[in-house]
Formats: sequence, structure tokens, C-alpha cells
Amino acid sequence: MAIFAAITYTRARLEAGWFHFADERRSDLLERTGSLNREIKAQLKSQTLKQTDLFDGTLVEPRVSVEHLVSRLRNACPEIDHLTIAGYGPFVQDDPSKPDYGMLHHKAAPPFAGQSVYGLVKAAFGERAPPISLINDCAAVAFFDYWKRHRPGRPNSETIAALIVGRGIGGGIVRPGRPGAIGSTLSEIGHIPVHHHPDDTLLDSPTCDFHRGCLTSHAGWRAVIVRAKKMGIGMPELRNAPDHIIWQFEADYLAQACLTLALTNAPTRIVLGGSMIDKAPFLIPQIRLKLAPMIGDFLPRANPLVATDFIDKVDRDESLLSGGLHNSINRWLWRPTGVR
Repeated sequence: MAIFAAITYTRARLEAGWFHFADERRSDLLERTGSLNREIKAQLKSQTLKQTDLFDGTLVEPRVSVEHLVSRLRNACPEIDHLTIAGYGPFVQDDPSKPDYGMLHHKAAPPFAGQSVYGLVKAAFGERAPPISLINDCAAVAFFDYWKRHRPGRPNSETIAALIVGRGIGGGIVRPGRPGAIGSTLSEIGHIPVHHHPDDTLLDSPTCDFHRGCLTSHAGWRAVIVRAKKMGIGMPELRNAPDHIIWQFEADYLAQACLTLALTNAPTRIVLGGSMIDKAPFLIPQIRLKLAPMIGDFLPRANPLVATDFIDKVDRDESLLSGGLHNSINRWLWRPTGVR
């Protein structure tokens, strides 16, 4: 039996899940990749551990909370073939050979700012640590969508890009590899520069902790809140006003990000998720309308008026653990010959 696990973290959640496969032969697992999403979803219903002591008011250090979660995971799965850690950045150390690999920037979101969840997990496992890989939450979402669209017996030639929009903005890419999917793991597309909308006169100070003119500074939650306060509109009222100019600005900046993804990574599909999209799902059709004239007839396959599913919505909470498990399965499938 092969057992795959994932540990995921967000600003409000720390959890682990695992998936077991009865036959260790790669060929058998490959033949079932098209149905894995359904099987993983079914197993996660009873094979998910939520660690709440970081978020329910209990004063617990992140290290202690991670140790508790790893202990529970080891009790449930004494032997793990591959473990993926998926969560937010930005990461200041992305070299796996360095002792501080996975270290988050000190300005990253709590509760893990200035720490390496990868390092905490590896230390908690000790000498019996399984093979561990680190990806950002956006790459996990992209893995989920990539395998969700896979069909048994047919190679998946799609490249999936994911854009997660919340307090910050992140991105991840999954493309066909040799011969499994390969993810771009620790990219920071949320900090690319964007063209400031000429009518957006409400942002007179940066809302990103790192840059003034980047995508996050223009389109993260803090930018939306600043505009809303200056216009005297409450957030509940704003969420019920899909045609408000604030959302037009938001759609424009996110469309610019999708344009950059389309031109630099040639995805066949871009999925968007996160708290912004969850609370304002009407942004998806608005982003499509903004992106269409930006692309025009230069890339017909990426014009959302031609390819109607080129821009779509994804549920991050549903896809995060599943995407992490897909990465674990993928790493195990294409591990070097002779490596367990």
C-alpha cells in the first residue's frame, strides 16, 4: 500500500489529510488518475485532521501546533510515502539545500510569518521524516484543477494557472511534465507591476507591505477596503453592488494579471479563487470582459469570449488539501528508479 499525505496552512487553518492506494504499482495508479479526485475527496471525509489551537484563542506557538498535528498524522499514518506542504508565502528561502528552506518573510501573514513551516514539520517528524516537498497554495489549487480535468487513458496536455486573491495575491502553474504534471511552486506573481487605472484616484498610499505599484497593492483586500472607506460605502453594501466602480477597478487589475499569465506561461486555463472571489464571484465575468480586448485576436485561444472556460472559478478550501495530495502522488510516481 502507498500512502500520500499533505499538510496545508492558511491564515485561519492548519490541517492535514492523507490518501491510501492499495496497489503500489505505478501503472495501476496512472490508469486511475482520472478518477483520483473523486477517490481523494471520498477519503478526505474521514481522513482529515484540523489543528485549531492556533486560531481558537488558545495561546500556542506555531511550532507546538505543528508538532501536535504531525503527532496526530503519524498516529494515523505510521508510514508515509510522500508528504506535501502547501501554504502561503512569500518565501525568502527557496533553495531546498539550505537549512532555512521555506522560510516565510517576516512581513508575511500570521501566524507563520518569519518561520518555515517546512522546517517545523521536518523537525517534528525527526529522523523518520518521509520525503517532503513544499509548494505554495496556488500551485496546489492548480494541481487540483489539472487532475480534475484529466481523463483516464488520455494524456493531459493542459497547462493550468491559478490565481488566489485575498489579503495578498499569489499564483501557481502546473504544466505537463515528464511524464506527470510539474508545478511552478514558489512564484510571486502577486507582486508584478500593473498599470494604474486612470480613474482610480483613491489609492494615495501603498496597501502592500513590499511594493507600491504591484498587483497586490492595487487588487488585494486592503486596496478594496481603502477605496470603500473613502467612498463611504460599507463592505456588506459593496458586496451587494456588483456594478460598483470599485469592482471595475478590481476586475481591470486582475485581468492584467491574467494577461501576463497568458503571455508568459501560455496556459490553457486560468482559475481564480480565494476570499475575494468567494465573496465577489461576479468578478469572474467582469474579468473575462476586461481581458478580452486586452488580448484581442492576438491569442484567440486565450480570449475568454472565444474560449469560454479560459477564465474560471475554483474553490480554494476544497482544492488545497486535494491539490497537495496530487502533488505527493505525482512526486512519488516520478521519483528516481530505486527510491522508495
